[in-house]
Amino acid sequence: MNDNQDNITAETEAPDMVNHPPHYTDGPDLGKLECIDITRWMPFTLGNAFKYVWRAGKKGDAKEDFQKAKFYLDDWRQCAFHDELYPSFIRRFLMERMDKASAGIRAEINCNPGLEDRTDEEWNDPSVSPQEKDLGQRVARWGICCAIVHGKVSEAIELIEGVMDTEVFHDHS
Repeated sequence: MNDNQDNITAETEAPDMVNHPPHYTDGPDLGKLECIDITRWMPFTLGNAFKYVWRAGKKGDAKEDFQKAKFYLDDWRQCAFHDELYPSFIRRFLMERMDKASAGIRAEINCNPGLEDRTDEEWNDPSVSPQEKDLGQRVARWGICCAIVHGKVSEAIELIEGVMDTEVFHDHS
């Protein structure tokens, strides 16, 4: 089989929806991590919030995913045992993993100045390419995921509230 046939076969194979579903492998870091690589180390409530942000817009409605994440983050804030359930050494370990995976997204941000500061009107402009919109979504999801991993729940909630209704997550096709 030549290289061309290998590429065609790889592109036409059905995704593994049980072990490696694309909405968890195609994360904001462009596939360097799978969602479970992080969530398996987190308390259930934070892990679920992380999961919903990671996949926002990849499996159903992004706004609903953000609402679910916010629900779990609000629930986490009610817990009195944060340090016992999510110790700092686990947070450091997870941030190291995410830092290693973030080089690609950081490079893309550097190549697209002003991306993080766009208004809804700018995101809704027909000249915004699908690639730019995808990058905007990944940058937003990555920032929220990092806040969750750091245990900065209030910051994560603010970020979610800031992007939940923005045009970058609306599909106008």
